[in-house]
Amino acid sequence: MPLLAFDFAGQYAPDQAATWQFSDATWKDANGNPVDMTGYTAKMQIRSDHTPTSTPYDVLGTADGTIALGSNGAFAINVPAARTVRYNWGVGYYDLKVTSPSGVVTTLMSGRVMPNPAATFLS
Repeated sequence: MPLLAFDFAGQYAPDQAATWQFSDATWKDANGNPVDMTGYTAKMQIRSDHTPTSTPYDVLGTADGTIALGSNGAFAINVPAARTVRYNWGVGYYDLKVTSPSGVVTTLMSGRVMPNPAATFLS
């Protein structure tokens, strides 16, 4: 079960063909202290459904720099407009998982991603 069920919709929805930035979350332990994510990796897949065999709409992560993890428990998403231009689906489903240096995997967030369609595309 994810620590946070959250839909990227409304003001938090990515705008197609615009930079998608989200940094309003902090992972805290049971005592309310921020979790130091130094050495952790993160991965987030957005799919049409919860089936692992479906082709992802997008895959974000620390490997490509679209997810950043902080020593203060903060994590952020930053996807460039050149990539969100492909966000032309209605609803996608995601989960964001982090892996500790010792291999423990934790699901931080899960929910839906509902991009706002664009009328203007910059080249």
